[in-house]
Amino acid sequence: GFAAALYDDLLRSVCEKEKVPITCEIDIMPANPHSLSFHDGYGFVEVGKQWLYDGKKQVSLRERRCP
Repeated sequence: GFAAALYDDLLRSVCEKEKVPITCEIDIMPANPHSLSFHDGYGFVEVGKQWLYDGKKQVSLRERRCP
């Protein structure tokens, strides 16, 4: 509910006015399958991966471009 409403508003605002890519990072180690599914549903695609905290955590770097 709340996250979807936030993203709907963010995407509408950015895509109507700025036309810039929106980026996020999602935990993949340890995995966060709910966040991956949520962001996939909004059209975010992976553009890279990064290790954090001395190799204890890995994130997927994702981007969504405006149509």
